[in-house]
Amino acid sequence: MVQMSDPADFLEHIERRLAEGVEMTNRYLHPSSKAPLLATIENTLLRPHVRSIVEKGLPSLLEGNRLANLRRMYLLLDRVGSTSLIRTGWVDFIRRAGENLVSLKDSNVGTGTANIVKDAVITNNRDKDKTIVEEILLFHDCQQEILRGAFSSQEEFRGALRASFEYVPPSLSAPLSLSLFLSFSLPPSHTD
Repeated sequence: MVQMSDPADFLEHIERRLAEGVEMTNRYLHPSSKAPLLATIENTLLRPHVRSIVEKGLPSLLEGNRLANLRRMYLLLDRVGSTSLIRTGWVDFIRRAGENLVSLKDSNVGTGTANIVKDAVITNNRDKDKTIVEEILLFHDCQQEILRGAFSSQEEFRGALRASFEYVPPSLSAPLSLSLFLSFSLPPSHTD
């Protein structure tokens, strides 16, 4: 079923089945049957499909910033001890997105007049240079929201987010971009 359906829909299906199992034990079965029934549901519907759920579903959920579905994925995979797959996929997503942001900006390097100053390429497109830092900061804010809303600010995920943003994709003009961003963002100093 996971191969033919959207992973978010499949996670909702599993969540419903677990809720039905809880309701069934509360209404009809002996309370001692609750844990084995839920374990059977987890071992049948969730555990065998964890890797394909994450590989197929996580990128689209992250790109769409679908917090409720990310939260559902986190909570269900936590039941079977597989949140590390989400964390690894999230780190890969953040790094790829960061590289894409920088490479889109750097794709303009070499066009127009370029001056070489201390081995750094400075383009005439200063608007792009100043916005790259702002775009990265906005992306970081979005990932912080995912951390809080979907992953409960869990320590291992906080560390993964921090490590992902410490990784700096190769960019010749990253220091220049930062300095331009700061010069346009900070109020002018009044030195008389």
